[in-house]
Amino acid sequence: MSVACYLDQSSIGSAPYLDGQNFLQVTISDGVAGNIDFVVQTLAPLSSNTGTNCGIDSFGFNTANSVSLANISGPAGLGLQTNQNQDGFGNFTSVVNYDRAVSCRSTDVQHHGH
Repeated sequence: MSVACYLDQSSIGSAPYLDGQNFLQVTISDGVAGNIDFVVQTLAPLSSNTGTNCGIDSFGFNTANSVSLANISGPAGLGLQTNQNQDGFGNFTSVVNYDRAVSCRSTDVQHHGH
């Protein structure tokens, strides 16, 4: 079973990143051996913008379980923090951070864990 959600809020809030557009698709699905998989995909306008400072800086989620970088797959430069504020979007128990913004052409960042 899986469910897809669209994230339409921007921390920039000015053109071309005005709120109300689908920036990311997050698909949450049942994984192997009881895991829960998150796949985060960039959508237009992010995927159509080839600027150098464009993409996903971080992705936060809440879980009651322990998460480590071993549970995360994606591009180089991933880091994981706990109990972090996401710039006006609230506090999350787990936040995947990047040492640089993930390219707008990146297809996904995945979390595999219970």
